[in-house]
Amino acid sequence: MLEWSMASAPSPEFVRSLLEARRVIEPAAARLAAARASAMDVAELEAAYERMERAMPDDIVAFNEADIAFHRGLLRASHNLVFQQMWTTISAALGYSFRISTGQARSPAHSLPYHRDVVERVRLRDPEGAHSSMSRLLDIAAIDLALFIGD
Repeated sequence: MLEWSMASAPSPEFVRSLLEARRVIEPAAARLAAARASAMDVAELEAAYERMERAMPDDIVAFNEADIAFHRGLLRASHNLVFQQMWTTISAALGYSFRISTGQARSPAHSLPYHRDVVERVRLRDPEGAHSSMSRLLDIAAIDLALFIGD
């Protein structure tokens, strides 16, 4: 249902609702990941980040795929089964964000330092720092979406 509704241009209200859901889910998942992630989980996040970094500035498709892997890895690293099941919602929101960001003047590379900080906070086992870092990353996403939908 959600992926279908994202195939066409959703209403600004729906876009705001998706971002609102991400602002609740992803910082909480980052907090849990910092407390619960295994070494393999951290390695997966680091690998996704490194793929994002290597993809810039030339390969936006590879960047987006790595970004999706990053967010999926974060939800997995939370070791919360409900958050992991919310992946469909998060991936639909990410997919829509990627579609609109390709039309923006700003490169998605501007989000790299924020992704890196999330990885570092998880690696250092800093739950509050991970929560804050993910919140800042979503602040950037909110700015990009607001520019697109005219908020």
